[in-house]
Amino acid sequence: MVDFEPVPQARAHGNLGATGGDVARPLRHVLKFNRMVELVSERTDRVFHALSDGTRRQLLAHLARRPATVGELAEPFEMSLAAVSKHIKVLERAGLVRQTKQGRTRICELQVDALSTVTDLVAYYQRFWTRRLESLDRVLKAKRTTR
Repeated sequence: MVDFEPVPQARAHGNLGATGGDVARPLRHVLKFNRMVELVSERTDRVFHALSDGTRRQLLAHLARRPATVGELAEPFEMSLAAVSKHIKVLERAGLVRQTKQGRTRICELQVDALSTVTDLVAYYQRFWTRRLESLDRVLKAKRTTR
């Protein structure tokens, strides 16, 4: 059974001049929505955007082994240093890579903490879908036994 919270129509529709009765809104869905909003932040969007490109994933795989210069990162790719630098900037904005300068050389390092936003989101949905599928499994088993 879903609990409902009465919400004045004016508040529900964002129209202060609205008239009419209250609108019932399920509390459980409001709470889930708020939790998902917390999980899906701008930072999470930037991380997913950064991970969506194969070149950037390859750069991260290289950096997972050891820190590297921009030139070292560019070696396996048929692209300019400027193009690789643009990919690194995307990874940097997502918090996945940190660049430090040693003289005229820029060293890139992997920052694994940024991946925690992704793992938190994936873990949340894994728990959500596991519970839903277990519930469905119970319902289907109950139907089989009543036949």
